[in-house]
Amino acid sequence: FFDSWLGAAFGITTLAAAALGNMVGDTAGIWLGGTVEALAVRLGLPDPGMTRDQLRSAMAGMWKTAGSVCGIILGCLLGCFPLFWPKEWRLWPERSEEGAEGSGLVTQR
Repeated sequence: FFDSWLGAAFGITTLAAAALGNMVGDTAGIWLGGTVEALAVRLGLPDPGMTRDQLRSAMAGMWKTAGSVCGIILGCLLGCFPLFWPKEWRLWPERSEEGAEGSGLVTQR
């Protein structure tokens, strides 16, 4: 939905719009990292009890980066989920049904 809207609004290709949508989603995921940490505190999840030196260690940095990467991958996979919906459940028409008649476009089935 988002890539179609961007493509129509800015007159760019679907692939370029999908790339922009992915960029927006990844950026939002990084910004929400602090929100998730604050939510964990509100939920009463235990603090890891790490010292300042431990938090600054290479190992802690590696795991923080790994967690961010996993979050971005999960977000991208969730963004692909609508591609797997059966045609009868989709909320958008197929491109061949959208008005290819009279547009000079050749559609294949």
